[in-house]
Amino acid sequence: MTTLAMVFGMLPIALASGAGAEWKNGLAWALIGGLISSMFLTMVVVPVIYYLFDRILARFGKDQKKEIHIEEKALRKKNPRWRSMFINSARI
Repeated sequence: MTTLAMVFGMLPIALASGAGAEWKNGLAWALIGGLISSMFLTMVVVPVIYYLFDRILARFGKDQKKEIHIEEKALRKKNPRWRSMFINSARI
């Protein structure tokens, strides 16, 4: 949305033909091209790369999620006030 608004905002400058407009036209077209290419990369290329990596990981069996269990006893031995640390940090 922001990219398209910027592109539409730059169109009058890019298409202007009045006096002194020729030095602004090039900058406007460069901005429009950069914005459109970055939008294309963000909306198409990056999701496709994520999808391909997901498929590759699934093929090698690396896509299973592993759960990490933390035992409370181990935390209590290291720091007896472990619960108060989490409660106090949540209040901040």
